[in-house]
Amino acid sequence: MPNPALRATLAGCILLIGLFLLVSRGPIQTSLTGVVSDTSCAAHLSMAGNAACVRNCVKAGAAYALVVGSNLFPLAPANPRVQAALNRLAGARAAVRGTLAGMTLTVRSAVPAR
Repeated sequence: MPNPALRATLAGCILLIGLFLLVSRGPIQTSLTGVVSDTSCAAHLSMAGNAACVRNCVKAGAAYALVVGSNLFPLAPANPRVQAALNRLAGARAAVRGTLAGMTLTVRSAVPAR
């Protein structure tokens, strides 16, 4: 059995290859699970899960983002209801559904992750 570090590296490579294949086909419907952050806080790993920091950065103009492993997906809320859900989920793990175009996910729904 491979060691845990090798297993994690292989899983990351498979995820990246899958994401590349998905992104190269144009907009697609998808569901991702990760931590709701923002495009500013996510750059500072120590702040990525800080709900207050995320909300403040979004108020200051940053976009919500979903951190999935080492990948960052900017989020574009489809409507005010989704914007409010992302605000409630700031700093928490969430399951997000929407349309992925490039690396940006237009969010149709966001709920706490199980």
